[in-house]
Amino acid sequence: MSTLSALIRSSEEKIAQRWADRLIETMVTGSLDREDVIDSLREFLRELERALAEDPTPELAEAPRRPPRSAIAVEHGSQRFRLGSDIASLIREYAHLRDVLFELIEESGLPFSVAEERSLAKHLIGAISSSAAQYAVELEDALRRQASKHLAFLAHELRNPLNSAELALEALRQTAGSSENDRYFPAIERSLRTMKHLIDSALIDQRLKAAADLQLERLSIREIVEEVVRESDADIFHKRLQLDLRMGDAAELTGDRKLLRSAISNLIRNAVKFSHEGGRIRVTAKRDVDRLTLDVEDACGGLRENEPMKLFDPFVQAGADRSGFGLGLAIAKHAVESHGGAIRVHDLPGKGCVFVLDLPLTPSPPKGQTKP
Repeated sequence: MSTLSALIRSSEEKIAQRWADRLIETMVTGSLDREDVIDSLREFLRELERALAEDPTPELAEAPRRPPRSAIAVEHGSQRFRLGSDIASLIREYAHLRDVLFELIEESGLPFSVAEERSLAKHLIGAISSSAAQYAVELEDALRRQASKHLAFLAHELRNPLNSAELALEALRQTAGSSENDRYFPAIERSLRTMKHLIDSALIDQRLKAAADLQLERLSIREIVEEVVRESDADIFHKRLQLDLRMGDAAELTGDRKLLRSAISNLIRNAVKFSHEGGRIRVTAKRDVDRLTLDVEDACGGLRENEPMKLFDPFVQAGADRSGFGLGLAIAKHAVESHGGAIRVHDLPGKGCVFVLDLPLTPSPPKGQTKP
């Protein structure tokens, strides 16, 4: 055991009391009482004492490539973030501890080598690094959640006038005659449908980023597919596409309806959008023991080299004419993976491609949530 680790062990209470005195004097809020402050420091001092005792002799020691990680300091960073402390105050706490330790060393009159000083500095820097890194993680998560809430609020607000526009368009259609202006109705309908899909996708994306619990219920994949197909009827008719649904009677599973509907909608919409005019789209559901797969085969003509590996990356476009592949497939991938499933694509050169949703019939719900 080093001289320094022995000193820390024998003076643990003195160090804790002195550090608490300085910390409480400089704290902006009274969120922590004195005993809580001292308890957390005692744990860190014991961790520090063990680390110093286990350090090799100077002759065997090597310069660390990165500061050692401290589990106590990680919790310290998380706690200080929750209490509203800023990162500068967090780092100053370790500066106070350093000052207290050096004062104690001077008072003890014990020999204190350069090697021990370096060892102490190494572990204090490791603690600062661990604590600050965790603080940064907590801050990033909080900002992400806040941004998600703001975007979700905006998307919800946009849906209200969009729904009003759809109702107004339907009212106009009921009163319209066979005038030349009637030809604009399909274009307006497609635009409103696209806007609604984009807003819904944004809401799903933000919900996934916020890691919200799955809302599990018994679902009919057949019904969801048929709903999505009905929404695309106009585009299917316009492009003279042939649609082949092979759903079977057992296309049911337990899942989050909104998330899985979003994933299926993105795949079918992409198939309709990128299939060549007059092509065939085939949607097939298959059940095997405890899993269900849904294949969506399109007639896009095939994928370019290396394209399948990039399709599921957010905001990646597979060419100027395939702008819709970006966020939609990234959302579909995240939605399926949140159920413990997977999504993949198979290229059919010169013909098209097949997107496969592979889902468990009963996903394991997130912690704290029970199965329906």
